[in-house]
Amino acid sequence: MTARHLATLLLSTTIAAGGLAHAAAAASPRSAVQLAGPQVRLADLFDDAGPEADRVLGPSPPPGGRLVVGAAQLAAIARQFHVDWTPATQTERVVLERPGRAVPKEAILGALRTALAGAGCTGDCAVDLPLTPRLIVTPDMDPAPLVEQLDYDAAAGRFAAVLSVAASGEAPQRARVSGRAAPTVAVPVLARRLWPGAVITAADVQVARVRATQIGTETAQAPEQMVGRSLRHVVMPGQPVPLAELAAPELVRKGSIVTLQLDVGGLSLRAEGEALQAGGLGERIAVLNPLSHAVVQAEIVEPGGVRVVPGSLPMVPPQSGPIWNSQTWNAQVGNAQVGNAQVGNAQAWNDRPQVANR
Repeated sequence: MTARHLATLLLSTTIAAGGLAHAAAAASPRSAVQLAGPQVRLADLFDDAGPEADRVLGPSPPPGGRLVVGAAQLAAIARQFHVDWTPATQTERVVLERPGRAVPKEAILGALRTALAGAGCTGDCAVDLPLTPRLIVTPDMDPAPLVEQLDYDAAAGRFAAVLSVAASGEAPQRARVSGRAAPTVAVPVLARRLWPGAVITAADVQVARVRATQIGTETAQAPEQMVGRSLRHVVMPGQPVPLAELAAPELVRKGSIVTLQLDVGGLSLRAEGEALQAGGLGERIAVLNPLSHAVVQAEIVEPGGVRVVPGSLPMVPPQSGPIWNSQTWNAQVGNAQVGNAQVGNAQAWNDRPQVANR
């Protein structure tokens, strides 16, 4: 054999050996894989897996799940499908992950409301879920959960249901849920917090749906019942407003000096008094006559002006002398002869307890 033939043979042997070495190193396990479909293929485990790279090995994890394939299982798969690879260590592994996202809570509530409406919970049923079930779908999927089973107790306002969601060609995921449900009605509520005494404007009112059980005949059910009125106490925004909390805008403040008017026999008697309560137009409050110390019930007729309720007796009789005298009358209507006359029947005045301040 000539030197030229020997060189050619060595070169051929080297090339062949190099080809074998390359074939032995061609397949290698993949460390982390994002699965795009419902099946695991041989190519998901190995790079350069060979002619059977598209071989289906089994189902992939559900959306949002993961699967770890260890060294021993990888070696068995490689032998079965003639992949030229053996593990170098027992710690080698491939992690298969299936991307996913949770079904939004609003989609779950929407499915429940639809099912509950069919069971008799009308008027945009209000649904409370103590725990939101975790249903996972693929990122590209438009989640549309279904209610497979529903038990609704309208009297107790409770329900239990089985929800399911599935991508095309995959087994559905299911979850059991339970909670409370009740019909709702649209009522006016406060859009923001107002302090007592503030006058409610149209901008302060909005319509919201609240549970029907929260509404009664003593609750405001139209914006017109609220606008222009003032609050007696704080009412939280978004909550039904009791009619008892609505008052006419305050025209008289407690402790303020008011013009006290009494109409008697075609005459109009006027004096200054002290308001023992606050109130709005048309409301009745207790007023103290500082001269006689009598307390009378008067109706608010204007800012700072009240009129003694016709036919009423003093709530607290005068300590001495008449309720009115000529010095307290309006000069245009009073005269000494009438002014010295005591208003009302003194014998009809009974001792009455002091009026509680408002």
